Amino acid sequence: MQMDINFFGLAQVTRKAMSVMRTQSPPGGVIQQVTSIGGQLGFPLFNTYCASKWAVEGFTEALSKEVKPEWNIKFTCIEPGAFRTDWAGRSMEFPEEDRKLKDVYDHLQAEKSMESVNGKQAGDPKKGAKAMYEFAVMDDPPLRVVIGKDAYRQILEKLKVYEENYKKYEKISTDMDHDE
Repeated sequence: MQMDINFFGLAQVTRKAMSVMRTQSPPGGVIQQVTSIGGQLGFPLFNTYCASKWAVEGFTEALSKEVKPEWNIKFTCIEPGAFRTDWAGRSMEFPEEDRKLKDVYDHLQAEKSMESVNGKQAGDPKKGAKAMYEFAVMDDPPLRVVIGKDAYRQILEKLKVYEENYKKYEKISTDMDHDE
């Protein structure tokens, strides 16, 4: 269900929007995909949610490389952190199959964690919307951008960890060429 809504539905709407953008006069526009910092980072007990957002990220990046320049279609993945919306409140549902595994994952306590942050998130939705607008009206918007201090901090930490990891295993990773 999560993949159907967060990815497959988005992909269908994106393709439809692109067909309109290609044929209008003048052609073009900006497609903003609201993913999540969960489209860049994995969070425990949100694996399907994160997978759906990562799918959107990959789909959008690939699509951005497929469009013809004369179509003038730009893409931005907006990766919000925690905003004071109802995402962690009454709109959050925990499937029955997750509840059955509650004893196995009792060390994570996702429901309790979400209840404790709901209504206390640092991000202001109005400021987030303003930032999204600012990116939408740019002549050359970025392919990816985080919004929210928490997301900004988390993505920089991930980039640092990625760099350290790739450099640590550089010899194994790159020593693949034929010996000729």
